[in-house]
Amino acid sequence: MHRRQRAAPGCKLILSIPNIANASVIGDLLHGHFDYTYIGLTCAGHLRFFTRRSIEELLAIAGWQTVTITPQHAPSAAGDALLRQLASAKVEIAKEDLTASGYYVVAQNR
Repeated sequence: MHRRQRAAPGCKLILSIPNIANASVIGDLLHGHFDYTYIGLTCAGHLRFFTRRSIEELLAIAGWQTVTITPQHAPSAAGDALLRQLASAKVEIAKEDLTASGYYVVAQNR
């Protein structure tokens, strides 16, 4: 994110970032698993893991203004099962964050 110093004023940054707060990952964590994969949310190539909120915080700290954050959705049987269990237990959840597999982000240099 230090590239902001070299970016022209008003320059835009376009990102695609996986969402570690996805229900399928949370379900695995509740069962004591965090297994790296070759592709997907827990890909071994990912150096950092983010939630929607931590993406916004990182961009702000680095001097970028978030323009849009659009959730990406990918079906997940495990994630859907967890969401049903939480709903039947009447647990209040941030459903949009739990169902997003990632986010498309547009940020602008301040």
